[in-house]
Amino acid sequence: MPDAPTTTVSVEAVGAAWIDGTLYLRTITRWSAAPADAPAAAPTQIVLRERDGDRTIVVPTVGDLRAVNVTDDDGAVAIQTESRLDPRRATKGAWLPEAVWDVRARTRGPAGTVTVPVATTVGAGRPALVAGRQLVAYRNQKGHLSVDSGGSLRSAVNDSRPRLGGVTVEATDGAARQVTATIPLDGVHVHGRGTLVGVATADPVGRSLGRRAVDAALRRVAPPSPPKGTARLTATREDVTLSFDVALRPGRWRVVLQFAGTAKPSPFFLTVPRSGPATVDVAEADGRATEPDVSVVVTGDDGDALRDAVGSALDQSLSPQRVDVIVVPGPAGHEAAAWLRELAASDRRVRVATPPSPGAAAARNAGLDLARGRHVTFVDGDDRLTPHALEKLTEAADAAAADVVLGTVLGITRRRAMPKAFTATVLDADVVDQRLYDTFTPHQLFRRSLLAEHGIRFVEDVADTESGALFAAEATFRAKRLVTLADAVYYERFVTGEVTPEDVAPAQKAEGVLRVAEEIARHVEPGPRRDAIMRRPAAALMDMASALSGMDEAELDALATSVGERFGPYWTTTVRAGQAGRRALLLDTLLSGDGAAIADLLAVAGPDGTGLVAVADGAPPRFDVPASVHRVVEDDRLFVPASAVKHLLTALDVHDGVANVTGWVGASGLLRAPDGVRATLLLRGAEEGVPAIDLPVALDAPPAHVPDDATGFTLRIDPATLTAPGRWDLYVAPIWSGHALPGVRFGSRRPTHVDEVSVDVTGRPLGSPDTVLYATAGYGNLSVSHQDFLRSGSVDVIRLAVDEDGRPEVVLSTDRQDDLLRFDADVTPAGGREAPHRLPWRRLPGSDGQEVAVRLPVPTHGELRCVLSAAHKDVLAEVRLPDDPPKLRAGQVVARLADGAFFVSRPSEKEPA
Repeated sequence: MPDAPTTTVSVEAVGAAWIDGTLYLRTITRWSAAPADAPAAAPTQIVLRERDGDRTIVVPTVGDLRAVNVTDDDGAVAIQTESRLDPRRATKGAWLPEAVWDVRARTRGPAGTVTVPVATTVGAGRPALVAGRQLVAYRNQKGHLSVDSGGSLRSAVNDSRPRLGGVTVEATDGAARQVTATIPLDGVHVHGRGTLVGVATADPVGRSLGRRAVDAALRRVAPPSPPKGTARLTATREDVTLSFDVALRPGRWRVVLQFAGTAKPSPFFLTVPRSGPATVDVAEADGRATEPDVSVVVTGDDGDALRDAVGSALDQSLSPQRVDVIVVPGPAGHEAAAWLRELAASDRRVRVATPPSPGAAAARNAGLDLARGRHVTFVDGDDRLTPHALEKLTEAADAAAADVVLGTVLGITRRRAMPKAFTATVLDADVVDQRLYDTFTPHQLFRRSLLAEHGIRFVEDVADTESGALFAAEATFRAKRLVTLADAVYYERFVTGEVTPEDVAPAQKAEGVLRVAEEIARHVEPGPRRDAIMRRPAAALMDMASALSGMDEAELDALATSVGERFGPYWTTTVRAGQAGRRALLLDTLLSGDGAAIADLLAVAGPDGTGLVAVADGAPPRFDVPASVHRVVEDDRLFVPASAVKHLLTALDVHDGVANVTGWVGASGLLRAPDGVRATLLLRGAEEGVPAIDLPVALDAPPAHVPDDATGFTLRIDPATLTAPGRWDLYVAPIWSGHALPGVRFGSRRPTHVDEVSVDVTGRPLGSPDTVLYATAGYGNLSVSHQDFLRSGSVDVIRLAVDEDGRPEVVLSTDRQDDLLRFDADVTPAGGREAPHRLPWRRLPGSDGQEVAVRLPVPTHGELRCVLSAAHKDVLAEVRLPDDPPKLRAGQVVARLADGAFFVSRPSEKEPA
């Protein structure tokens, strides 16, 4: 009887990435002849074993473990497991001790539980900087995964390449010439700063057959030692420089560098003649085909802007052989052809494609056809990738086995850049929970095999915007896993400061929007989730409808009929409730299919919609529409909704524990000034048994900056009237002839008038410390926390500093010791106004937790203005500025504090720093 096969167990880390200070590991455990119950066994448990000690730490997890059965090609059984190491809570809530840790895995073996090393071909790329402590996950000399939490691994040279323009080589005379070289390196991951000392040896290259035969005979008699010398790797914030000296005979040599016990051939050759200067040249690839990690497809018409976009794709921290750049210039980009040809000839990463037809969709498809990377992303000619974007996106994709990864997008003009999707890093992102339907653009990282499997391409017969939305929507719905990264800015849009509107016929625009809606309906069942996602195509149809003036009546009838038949089933009450009144009424009329009615409404509303007004004649306020619209739109859809209400907080005063809140409210541009104002406090999340509290309101003479059709008021909040503990939200409602519109949250930080008044809305006690009036961190709406454990507070700006990656930080002091702090910035690039951006922060060591560092966004060019806000447990805190505004220069980045805002810039070479 033959012996039973011996079961072997191996564990491999196939993905590793530091994300927001946590190490995400994806491992696969394989049994060569697995026990029958192996696939049903508990997921593999990751442990850390101290390299030179006896400590073992079981890796705690953050969130859910995910175990996925995998069947290998050879029939072996495998289980995929995800683990998450948070070094801040590694041992019963305490920090991971400083040491070198070998990563091990506990799993079921042939005779019970076994512990095996975790093999890997990848490391976690860039080191993590967690609360000022540097941690590195790396592949050790045995090919296994290790974690250095003590800073002993000073530097790792991976995928380096020499910067030939800065090379200096000196060689003494003689039979064996002493060669000293200093070579700046690019593509090096720097872990720490300072000088790392190692060994330099040299191997001969390209010797003749006769010379090699003589050398072989000599080696049999007396094996020689290779030439050996000293190597030094010096790392600063801006540069990495290699220097070495070694005695060499004349010839061509490949220098081998050994640091921290790891030897690797250098990325260059050294030619030493019998006399004269020695020279350095780049080592060519060995000719083996390698699959890049990312293909970047860059499209655009603007020659100068396109050059910068291509440069941002090439100037990445990801090593050069892992990046593939396909440039597809548009019809207007012929002036760029010369420099593109030169670039493609000098840089093997760059290829140029010609689209078969005009349009962004055809250009993107042409680039997609040439893509070779495991992942692909798309960059427009007036956009930029930030320097670490590709490296961090691919690390996250591999660590989480994600099909689509989205990194934070920064808008450089007035157009918003989907801030809702990037309020937090999420490794199991949901289309609705993270509002990914706002991010249906191709400016994401897509797994290319997903696109190939489902035949996902850009549709070329619709408007470019909708073509990109269709592409991203199908990829998002087909993806098995989605990741959003909010730890830094990855993509900058519209850096030229201009947005050129699409010149597209309404029918073509509508066709694209309708296809997006149908794609959503194909993947999402009817209900709240579908309604949430349908708001995107609904908004696009409303934008399109406002531009239909002047269309031929027959064309308008045909368009209205098509839109009504295809989008009507998706225009539910829930979808409509999220739209502004005038725009919703416009789409109501278009969906009726009556071209004459939509033409009449557009004639009244005008090109910007402001001609459409409402009436308040003793009945609830309603839109004043033509009779043709009355016939096709239901009466209850003519009432003015709460979204029409405009309001502004103009003053806030707390005296003797009572708050006096002053502002104005109205339906500006739609109705005359209100006759009165109703103000109420509603207990958040309360049962019906807790009634609203009506507040006393006095109408004021409107200040000079208040619109003519608004009414000024002052309301009074007395904490003695609060009837239950909890958070009470403030609502105001304008009144006309005894009829009030639905109440709206009051005090929003989003300005509604050009003469915005700056009001201090940081938390303030009302009467006692356990009752606080505050503005919510997200939107600045006023609320009262009553016996709900919220406290007011402040933070102090101390200085500007630089993190380990050379990015500027604001160092602040705070007495809050938990993780419930939040920092946002109102970013104003190119004169535009952006929604608040959530900023990453960390506690600084050696300050007893009193100091935190908040990372500022950095532009790829130009200047950003950032107004910082702080909050604790949703309560805005006062940010106190120093008397002497700090300034900082770090490499090519300048940061300064002036006029209450932080300015971050990259000066051009012509500008003084």
